[in-house]
Amino acid sequence: MEPSYTQITLKELNRKKVFAALYREPRLSKTLLARNLELSLTTVDNNIKSLLQANLIVPSGELRSTGGRKATGYEVNAQAYFGVGIFILGTQVLVSAVDLFGQPLFTTKLKLPASALESNQVYFSTLKPHLSKLLNSHNLTNDKCLGLSFALQGTVTVSEPQTNNATVAATSAVMPQTDIRVDYGQLMGAAQNTTLADIQQHFTLPCTLCHDSKAAAFAELWENPHINNAALFLLNHNFGGALIFSNMVHYGNKGRGGLIEHLKVGDNSRQCYCGNYGCLECYCSQQQLTEQGEQAGVDILAFLQKHKEHKAAAAKDKTSVQLWHEYLHYLARGISNVSHLIDGKIIITGALAPYFNEDDLQVLLQNSNEHNPSFALNASDIILSPRSDSIVADGAGRYLVNAFLESFNTNPLRDLQYNAQTLKLNVAESVFSAD
Repeated sequence: MEPSYTQITLKELNRKKVFAALYREPRLSKTLLARNLELSLTTVDNNIKSLLQANLIVPSGELRSTGGRKATGYEVNAQAYFGVGIFILGTQVLVSAVDLFGQPLFTTKLKLPASALESNQVYFSTLKPHLSKLLNSHNLTNDKCLGLSFALQGTVTVSEPQTNNATVAATSAVMPQTDIRVDYGQLMGAAQNTTLADIQQHFTLPCTLCHDSKAAAFAELWENPHINNAALFLLNHNFGGALIFSNMVHYGNKGRGGLIEHLKVGDNSRQCYCGNYGCLECYCSQQQLTEQGEQAGVDILAFLQKHKEHKAAAAKDKTSVQLWHEYLHYLARGISNVSHLIDGKIIITGALAPYFNEDDLQVLLQNSNEHNPSFALNASDIILSPRSDSIVADGAGRYLVNAFLESFNTNPLRDLQYNAQTLKLNVAESVFSAD
């Protein structure tokens, strides 16, 4: 027998329908909404008033007249709420606030003193006032902030999910377990095994913790939802990787899925921060590349800029060319290995991605196929997404926005780990209520 709906449930369902319709197609009138949703004009009118009162939608001006009085259009208020993504890179912190459409309201780098690295306690207590000042400077208030999403390097480990009805928040979401932590150290000095509890104790806004490369993959999916299966190579200060299966980021049972950076591609001459030797991280991180350049007496980033803009002039720098070719060699080996795991696209993104040119992509393709002729890639299989490391902060913030939108059945992406059931959001129950 089909379930029956109470009057309140029907009200909530219709309210979500109106919000979702305006999110997907802005500047609709009440009449168009009633027609498209097959609802009465009175029902639509009541829900428009409710959503206006909650500041979730705003009038968007008069629509073109088809005869008679011009109708008023409505659209979702993009800044009704926002999420804050925070990418931790030691004394460098990249912060991005994103609106309800996932668009950055601002992206800023904060510089913390070296003394902040003394411990987790010192680090986050030092970061807190900087974040508050930053949000205030952009006139962004805590009552509209969904929460703070911290993206960290290392390996995020997630505990088994537990549901405690006594801790259900206003959004019917529970806080993730506080033993979420970053294994192998957090790559910022003395701070190790960073837990969500370590972070949350310093902030009144709800916090969440995510892996940097998975946040980048989530951001990539947000902007390219047609991607079905892919492996993402995040070429940041530390190398990161993530896998996308069936339009979803793959996390694994404990958050360790898709750790491309720890595939073995080299010998035992270089030790990774995970304790093993020969990991892809040891050969394809920006940190390793710049350190090799310094040891060889060259500025590798200056070379790459010239390599991108003036290839012929850059080719005269034989030492830098050799280092770059070695980098591409190991990156191609990583791509080849990953091609055994996933039949999909290869996404190259992160801080080093803007330096790549078409010749570099051809070298990657040829070298990868030499290692892996039975599973050869096509040129269209490698996607260059030339973003800076801001993609990580954007993705972290979008986790929060996606969970909020899920409550209205209009979330752009389905996510198994960061969703309305696992994230506590700073939103009052009245925002989701039809009354």
